[in-house]
Amino acid sequence: MPTINEAFKTHGIRAEFEGMPAMVVPVTPELAETLDQEKVKKPAISGNMLLSWNNGDERKGLVINSLAANDINLLIKRQDGSDKKVNATSMTDAALRALRLRNAHREDVAQVEAANAKAQEEYQEAVDRGENPAEPEERKTEFTDASFKGIDGLATCLRSVMIGIKEDVLSDIKVKGKADSFLGEMRELTRDELTSSDKAKALEARRLKAEIAMLAPEHEKASATIMPAAYEGDGEAARDLMDAMPHDPEGLSAAQQSVMAQAGNIALVNRLFSVATTTPVMAVEKRALSHTGFATFAQNLAKYENKDASEMVLPRMAAVTGDAMEAYKWQGKIYTKDGADILLMRDEYAAFAYAWDTESRVGDINIEASVLTNLTQADVPTEEELEELKEIHEALKFDNGAEVNFDWDDEPEEEDVFEA
Repeated sequence: MPTINEAFKTHGIRAEFEGMPAMVVPVTPELAETLDQEKVKKPAISGNMLLSWNNGDERKGLVINSLAANDINLLIKRQDGSDKKVNATSMTDAALRALRLRNAHREDVAQVEAANAKAQEEYQEAVDRGENPAEPEERKTEFTDASFKGIDGLATCLRSVMIGIKEDVLSDIKVKGKADSFLGEMRELTRDELTSSDKAKALEARRLKAEIAMLAPEHEKASATIMPAAYEGDGEAARDLMDAMPHDPEGLSAAQQSVMAQAGNIALVNRLFSVATTTPVMAVEKRALSHTGFATFAQNLAKYENKDASEMVLPRMAAVTGDAMEAYKWQGKIYTKDGADILLMRDEYAAFAYAWDTESRVGDINIEASVLTNLTQADVPTEEELEELKEIHEALKFDNGAEVNFDWDDEPEEEDVFEA
């Protein structure tokens, strides 16, 4: 059972409190259960923070609420010994900024290593030519991996706070909306540990393998998961259906509009609709509804409910939202009318209608393998491997190795008939 002092040494994040040197310990659920809090007047629960600072030769401490506004800056040490200050008046904003900095550091490491390797190669080439060049000065990253000690604990601590907010019946929708937004953004920032260039390569390789599987399922480079091709229809059926629906008699309240105004998570949106329709996300018809508007839509669509589509598509969408925002709950149904599917769904904030052409509805798909898996370094192809996949894909577009079917047209050939 760690003591308070041991917790500061192991889990502490350097900080400033009201301008004084300080340390902050995020209290995670695990730490709350094991921490020896005998000397703490106000026991710390999961989601709280332990704060200590030096006031002269005296070390003072507080248990603080991570949602309260406090005069705190987190300090992230640079390689040159200086500190990057991350304002933590809002601890949730500070956690997201720190995670973004850590991800940017990952990019910086890759760029610096590449630059140093190139400089060393050019230096050696000059030496081999008989020149006497100055040895290249090794570049360094702004931060080190150790600079971000404690940030994972901070994210875990705040995750427990956000889940608590979602479970609190007295939390208003604006606060709950911020909680869902935080959980979603934190999940994206911690989803994988790849640089942006490596992630782009991994996604490109995944796309090529899926398209190879569509052309030649038995090919050794074919993905086990086939992502359906993008829908090329014009979306007219979906537009016509949405245009025919009644006007919302109430519209959204100011509180609902405030929640809706929060920045959307486009990566989540892309994943969410990719398991429902092959219509590009920006072409999916959308309308925000009040709860009265939702009831009016449901009344008009009642006899067109498509239970088979709901049972197939909705669990996939729920798995995607659950992966991204574990405390987010919603319910919905799919209706099919006049060549279009319409998803009518509602959550604790508002209700929405989304429509796409029925022809673009996604059939069988393994979402665990195609959408929910995190990318790892093992998924990143070399340039040679990526080029090979491109060449295989290009060749299969013209010849996938299957038997040629000359009887694909069932219409009988017309016989020449003599007419006098």
